[in-house]
Amino acid sequence: EPTRQDRLLAIARAETDRMQRLTEELLFLAGQDAHGLTLRPETLEPDTLLLEFWEAWQAPARQSGHPLTLNLPDDPLPALRADRQRLEQLLGILLHNALDYTPAGGGIELAACRRDKAVRFSVRDHGPGVPDRDKGRIFRRFARGESSRTGKEHFGLGLSIARQIALLHKGKLWVEDAPGGGAVFYLELPVDR
Repeated sequence: EPTRQDRLLAIARAETDRMQRLTEELLFLAGQDAHGLTLRPETLEPDTLLLEFWEAWQAPARQSGHPLTLNLPDDPLPALRADRQRLEQLLGILLHNALDYTPAGGGIELAACRRDKAVRFSVRDHGPGVPDRDKGRIFRRFARGESSRTGKEHFGLGLSIARQIALLHKGKLWVEDAPGGGAVFYLELPVDR
């Protein structure tokens, strides 16, 4: 039947996309293990990077029922020396997680600010938060939070990849509780000297 055929094709497409994502994540980690990953650094303006990233994610956030806001300081942020594609990949992992764990209608905020000799990016969600016992563990391979253990969408690799990208940039990535509930993931990168 045509209606059943369309449904089965949609399922097959979704599973193919899921397997492609898993394969890409495993290849990234294998390259990191073999010290085969290299960065293509360029001088980036963090304000512009985050603004373009925010604009690109407006439609997916709206479709999933989440308002996406951007907070940038009035003064321009100092330049970074970073691999744009990898940095966008890292921010995409954080934003994708925020969209998955925030109930429909809950907002997500992207922000950046200067911290001494670094630029600090943040992705804040209004989801269930991360229990204290999981805050360090979720950055390990195949680690998944309690609410995602039974879902097929998460392999427990995204945050591990995000942490590796941060380390490749001589930066750091961590999570804290958000005031009023939810979680805030922070990425801090040294400024270009």
